[in-house]
Amino acid sequence: MVTEEERKSLIQPRTSGSTQEEFYAVLTRLLNETVLNVAINKSILSSLYNFISDKYSGEQGAIQKFNNGLLADTPEYLEQFEAEGVKNLRK
Repeated sequence: MVTEEERKSLIQPRTSGSTQEEFYAVLTRLLNETVLNVAINKSILSSLYNFISDKYSGEQGAIQKFNNGLLADTPEYLEQFEAEGVKNLRK
């Protein structure tokens, strides 16, 4: 149940230059940096995966598992791991 005080605080707009406004600006900047870092890390990981896959494409066994996403360092595994992590955060 929402109290009257909470209801009033929701109606009041945030004031420009307030501590709360500064907090959200910093928080937004840090979240944007985090998203950028994740994109860069995914790009680097994808490049490394493709390099390893091409370099060892003639070999059987481990590279077959690698290309099929059966090892813990393949993009398919990491995509699934990321999806599970996001799903757990939403709980």
